[in-house]
Amino acid sequence: MQQLLAPGGLLVLVETTAPQRWLDLTFGLTAGWWKFADHDLRHSYPLLSAGQWRQLLQGNGFREAVTIPHEMEETRLLSQQAVIIGQVADKIPLNAAQKQLGILAQMGKDGSLAYNVSIGLELKGFLNQGAITQAIQTIVNRHEALRTVISNQNDFQEILPSLTVEVPLIDFSNLNSGDRKERSAKGDRNLQLADWFQKENQQPFDFNQKPLCRFSILKLESQLHLLVLTIHHIIVDGWSMGIILKELGALYSAQCLGADCYLKPSMQFKEYLQWQEQQSQTEAMAVHESYWLEQFAGSIPILDLPTDHSRPPIKTYKGSRQTMRLNPNLTSDVKRFSIDNHFGVYW
Repeated sequence: MQQLLAPGGLLVLVETTAPQRWLDLTFGLTAGWWKFADHDLRHSYPLLSAGQWRQLLQGNGFREAVTIPHEMEETRLLSQQAVIIGQVADKIPLNAAQKQLGILAQMGKDGSLAYNVSIGLELKGFLNQGAITQAIQTIVNRHEALRTVISNQNDFQEILPSLTVEVPLIDFSNLNSGDRKERSAKGDRNLQLADWFQKENQQPFDFNQKPLCRFSILKLESQLHLLVLTIHHIIVDGWSMGIILKELGALYSAQCLGADCYLKPSMQFKEYLQWQEQQSQTEAMAVHESYWLEQFAGSIPILDLPTDHSRPPIKTYKGSRQTMRLNPNLTSDVKRFSIDNHFGVYW
């Protein structure tokens, strides 16, 4: 049955006869409707209870199997006019970059944590928690990548038909209460925040378990909050994070105003993979591939950059961040130098 369904298609099982009779299986295909009469299934499929049907569907790769009526007992046989709906898994291949990230995660926790993409947004003024939670849920509903899990064998990714996200509110504002001095209170709050971020940064994702993203709201004061998004790089990159933030702002504003937010249909990652596969088969790509294979037909040059100390024999992912500001004149000189020498500036 699953092979006949389009990826993400619905399987509907309908019992319209007496409890001792047999089931009609009706499910939709992209090419039309198919119906298997009950007498074709009598010798192969015994009458099952609601719970047994759900277990059977989930064990065969169907997601979100539900029974209508919802209050039907797990051990009870399907009564007249009962319905079970299950959605077939939507599985697509991983691209080369995703496979590399999957292998790194399998090699160790540090290899996975190194590719957690995290960003914090400072929100000033009154925060409508319900509106921002609904906006985040709409983002997850719009983008299949945020509803994706990776197989244990690192050979495919599965798009879940639906995913309800939790957006917990962590309150740090009570550290400012009492008769303590404001400076001491803010110092305590900063320590608590640093501890929270340390724990958040050390929490890896299980690629096979939903979701591969986390959203949290940190309340610092009554009119000051931090929205923290943590998503693994295997499903997002810097460009897509920018899209998420832009859409989140538009959706939140619309929710607060009670207005509709009209966003253009988003391109899904599986559509990009299809385009990428088509490009790899073009004549132009064959020319590029042939050129680089010829360039490196002998030996691949070793990148030997000057460093202040030797690299460790085993990669540790233990790094740090240093920030410095360049004055406008120096920035202009650097940009001009890069243009004159035909290379880019990485910011």
